[in-house]
Amino acid sequence: MSDYDSPMKIVSLAALLAALTMPIAVSAQATQPAPAQTQAQTQQASYEYHRWTKRLANISLSNEQQQQVQHLLDQFAASHPAGSPRDREGARALHQQILNVLTPQQQAQYQQEMHAEWAQRHQAQQQRLEQQQQQPAQQAPPPQR
Repeated sequence: MSDYDSPMKIVSLAALLAALTMPIAVSAQATQPAPAQTQAQTQQASYEYHRWTKRLANISLSNEQQQQVQHLLDQFAASHPAGSPRDREGARALHQQILNVLTPQQQAQYQQEMHAEWAQRHQAQQQRLEQQQQQPAQQAPPPQR
């Protein structure tokens, strides 16, 4: 074996290895949707995921309950693909299904938190309304003579 054969064998093996791994990398890329496509498919579903994550953040769920809620959200996402119109009835059904996963004590805690959130939003809305009503009076131009 000459010195020339040894580097040539290494280059050949490297080329062979690269050729064998390329189809795997290409097929892995082909099975993953483009980020924009994923975002479009999950726009409505991501809203529900975010909404329910926030709503249930302060409620201690068991692992089984977490899995049930995740399953319900996944089902909702699968039945509402990209471009689907907003489904208020579907969202209400999801709401009821998730509440059914909760224990009576957790449901009571959920209701208390939702009532507190509603009261806080209502108060903030009232403050904005009062500010809007006060601003025109403050910004009115002086009367002309």
